[in-house]
Amino acid sequence: MPNSYSNSFHKLTAFFLVLIFSHNFSVFAQTRKTNNQQTAANQSKQSAAKCSGSWTGNVSYTRTQTMTDSKSVKRVSNRGEDKRDWEMRYNYKASVAVLESPERNGSNTGKARIEHQFSSIEKTIAREENSCDCGKTFNVMFGNFQTKTETTANATGAEANVSIGVNADGTYSISVGVPQIKGMTTGKETSSFSGQCVPKEGKNLSMPQTETTVDGNSLTSDGTHRVNPSDPNRLSGSYSKTWQNVTETISWNLEKCGAPLRITDLQFEDMKYPNWNDWQEISEQKGNLQRRQMGRSETGRAAEGRCCLGAR
Repeated sequence: MPNSYSNSFHKLTAFFLVLIFSHNFSVFAQTRKTNNQQTAANQSKQSAAKCSGSWTGNVSYTRTQTMTDSKSVKRVSNRGEDKRDWEMRYNYKASVAVLESPERNGSNTGKARIEHQFSSIEKTIAREENSCDCGKTFNVMFGNFQTKTETTANATGAEANVSIGVNADGTYSISVGVPQIKGMTTGKETSSFSGQCVPKEGKNLSMPQTETTVDGNSLTSDGTHRVNPSDPNRLSGSYSKTWQNVTETISWNLEKCGAPLRITDLQFEDMKYPNWNDWQEISEQKGNLQRRQMGRSETGRAAEGRCCLGAR
C-alpha cells in the first residue's frame, strides 16, 4: 500500500507540472506571435510612410517610317529607259525605365534603352538597244546600279524625361522625351554591266563607318485616357499618332508606390544571319518550317534571275 500510494502521488505531481508548463508555453507562444504581428504591422506602416507618391514602371516609344518611289525615264536615244526604285525605312525604339528620383519628393527619373535603324536603298536599271556593227544588228545593253546607306545606333542608360499629368476629372496624359544619341553610318555603291560592244567592268565602292548623331524623339498622349477608379494607383495603356508616312506609338505601365523591383516588360530577341551580333525582336511566325524553307529557295532563284540583268 505505501508503495502504491507513493506511485500515485508521483504521477499526480508530474501531471500538474506538465499542465503548468503547457499553460506557460501557450501564453509565451501567444505573446511571441502577438509581438511578431505587431512588428510586421509597424514595418508595413513604415513602408507606407516612406512612399513618396511617385509613378514608377515602364514607358515605351516607337517611331516607324517608310517611303518608296518608282519612276521610269526614257533615254535620250529613245531606244531604252532608266527604271529607278527607291526605298527608305526608319525604325526607332526606346524602352524607358521610370524610377523614383533620389530626392524621394514624388518626382521620377527615366533611363532609356534606345535602338535605331535607318536605311536608304536606290536601284536603277538602265536598258538601251545599240548596234556594234554600224546598224546592221542591235543588241540590248544593261547597266545595274545600286546605292545603299545605313545608319545604326544603340544606347543604354540614356537620360529620358517622363511626365505624368492627372487631372481632377480623372483624365490623364503621359509624355516621354528621349535624347540624341551617337550612331554609325555606312554606305555602298555597286554597278554592273552586260551586253556592251566592249565589256565594261563594274565598280564596288564602300564608305567606311562614320560617326553621326541620331535626333531624339518625343510624344505626348492626347489626354483622353482615364484613371480606373477601382485601381487609381495603376496606369496602363497606349496611344498612337500617324501623320503622312510616320507612325509614333507610346505605351505605358505605371504604378504609384509600387514594389522597388518588378518586371514591367519582357521581350524575346534572336540573331539574324549574317549579322550575328544584330539582335532583333522575334516576330510572329506564319506557316511551318518547310513552307518557310521553300519560300527562301524560291526567293533565291528569283534573285539569281534578277542578277542576270545588267549594264549600260
